[in-house]
Amino acid sequence: MRVKTPRWSKRVTPTSKEARLKDPFYRLDLDPRDFSKNAPLLYEFVSEMGKIHNRGVTNLTARSQRLLGKTIRRAKQMGVMATLSRPMKVGNFQ
Repeated sequence: MRVKTPRWSKRVTPTSKEARLKDPFYRLDLDPRDFSKNAPLLYEFVSEMGKIHNRGVTNLTARSQRLLGKTIRRAKQMGVMATLSRPMKVGNFQ
């Protein structure tokens, strides 16, 4: 006898309630577009190869994720962020 599996057995993105609790932009009522010149903050949402992390990794709301992606692409165009990779941290300097 074959066991039926649910159509969506594993959730890839956080629920809207989870995202609202974990999203710093939502909780502090900030617009991600205001941080287009803050490269250290934006690098937290980018992989080592320069790709933007998805909502499952960032735990942002859909709106914040969309605006953050726009902000990161804008920062790359302005030259604030590296286009193809994330800069390596050398040493423990602040």
